[in-house]
Amino acid sequence: MTSFLDNFTFQTRYRGSKVKIIPAIYDVVKDLDFRTVLDAFAGTGAVSYLFKQMNKKVLFNDHLQFNYIIGRALIENSEITLTQPDIDNFLRPKPYDEHPHFIENQFQDIYYTKEENIWLDRVISNLYDSELGYKRDMGFWCLFQACIIKRPFSLFHRKNLNLRTRNVQRSFGNKVTWDTSFEVHFRRFANELNSYIIATNNPCYASNYDVLEVPRDYFQEGFDLVYVDPPYIPERGENIVYRDLYHFLEGIMQYNSWKDMIDNNSKHKRIKPIYNIWNDKNCINRAFKELLERYKRSNILLSHRSEGIPTTDELVRMLEYIYSHVSIVNSIGHKYALSTRDSNEILILAYN
Repeated sequence: MTSFLDNFTFQTRYRGSKVKIIPAIYDVVKDLDFRTVLDAFAGTGAVSYLFKQMNKKVLFNDHLQFNYIIGRALIENSEITLTQPDIDNFLRPKPYDEHPHFIENQFQDIYYTKEENIWLDRVISNLYDSELGYKRDMGFWCLFQACIIKRPFSLFHRKNLNLRTRNVQRSFGNKVTWDTSFEVHFRRFANELNSYIIATNNPCYASNYDVLEVPRDYFQEGFDLVYVDPPYIPERGENIVYRDLYHFLEGIMQYNSWKDMIDNNSKHKRIKPIYNIWNDKNCINRAFKELLERYKRSNILLSHRSEGIPTTDELVRMLEYIYSHVSIVNSIGHKYALSTRDSNEILILAYN
């Protein structure tokens, strides 16, 4: 018997992606009565894509600019695909002196080789020279995926090009993938992205707000369901700050002002940190209370990791203050990238 999820082929290489627990999320929401949904911390869109496949009216929201572009390319876009001429235009040759050399000059020996940095500067220039719209957004999506797949650990958290280039035996990663050209990856991802584009009866949108500033009346009928998957704050150890892990992609989307954003005290040229309440252990409980109060007219589905802050019990108490029905509806044991510890992903459903 064919399952709805047999058609869910979406993949992502993003840390914290919910692709692995899509079956559990679907099992929770499949019988809920909802038409409109806000994916409040949408990331690279796996859950938004599930809701879109379910023919819901979706608002993909993320405060990072590069994720917003991903939302436009994948969720808001329901009909545009990339043709071979489109791809060729993004990758077209350009004389060395006719495009900027920012990455080549600023990121020498940090993430990619000199030749790869030159390629990035050229293709980014081509993308910005192209017409605004979903095709350009899709081009950036392909570029982001190519950048990630050529990185050890798929992250930009440290200066470690030498992990690729050293002639040593490795127990991790895939050197063949790392050394495959950007152009080959880009063309493959263009075909992959084309396969994800689906038309639905309900429109979907992407937005670029802080979650506490998303207009509650973005949809005239409001949000029937709000899916919340905030950054994970561990009880012990360092927070996961996605802007730091993927600062290179965020810089690409602010290419002309990137130079002024760089923290030159960091060896890997990250973007200067900015305060985010969702990464503040001392204020995270207040952030959750504000969010729940803001969207109290909506059903809430919350993803949470069992050893995180706030605790599961604290979250349940917050929800019970507003909602008459609160339940932990699923728990899936799986491991995250770079982690050797099992982590339970908790799904909490709340409604009146």
